[in-house]
Amino acid sequence: MIKQAIFRVLPLFPVNVLEKLAASNPGSLGYRLATAGLRQRDVTVRNGIAKELKFNTGESCPELALGTYEVPIQNIFAQHLKDGDVFYDIGANVGFFTVIAAKLVGNTGKVYAFEPGKGNAKSVRHNAQLNNFSQVEVIEKAVSHTSGSGQLLLAQYSGGHALATADAPPDLAGEVTVDLVSIDDLIAQNQIQPPNFVKVDVEGAELDVLKGMTETMKTHKPTVIYEIDDGDRTAYDHKYKELESFLQGLGYKVTPTENSYDTIDWCVGHAIATPV
Repeated sequence: MIKQAIFRVLPLFPVNVLEKLAASNPGSLGYRLATAGLRQRDVTVRNGIAKELKFNTGESCPELALGTYEVPIQNIFAQHLKDGDVFYDIGANVGFFTVIAAKLVGNTGKVYAFEPGKGNAKSVRHNAQLNNFSQVEVIEKAVSHTSGSGQLLLAQYSGGHALATADAPPDLAGEVTVDLVSIDDLIAQNQIQPPNFVKVDVEGAELDVLKGMTETMKTHKPTVIYEIDDGDRTAYDHKYKELESFLQGLGYKVTPTENSYDTIDWCVGHAIATPV
């Protein structure tokens, strides 16, 4: 009874209180309270490159609303994006890096947020509107090596949705049919502008995304930052080497980034690929 009452009033808790709770280990009661208190709540971000932006985590993790999510990656965005740039957020989730990029590229830039999950795409639009970012365009499709249709495996955690051609999420909660697009096709059809900077976070389908933008990388030479993850270290290392080899074959230099996840029992890393 007491716990239920606490969860009901959590949305009224000050953000600074929830921020302290979110600093506890994921899975702890404090972290769950912070998640519940920030879920579906419009707040002003207090930290990081997103500081002073408005944001709503939807059903995702509290670090997004607090601005403490993947700080090393935020810093790389600040180093590589400038006024007027074109950015692709491939696997946008609820739009945290979408709004950071929109802030950095300004009104003269353009941000394309690719997100096939219906609820997530709705959150991306909401977060863009909260900040009056008219330079954001949400494309509610999954990016792959070819255009067509595919199955999206839904996860209970909103950031874990994955194409059926990749790794199934450990918290599988269903599946839906989604449209697939390749970046090369969209650019050839003049549906989107060529990118300066690309972020890829697609839960195991990264190589398919890169194969579908091979001509884009050869012609326009964007910088690409991408995430790799796996529960098994050997499988993680294989994915890393496979992506590194593919990008090197296109004339890119691949550099691992500072670790954003050194306290969890799962292999998660990022690398940045720059044209040589």
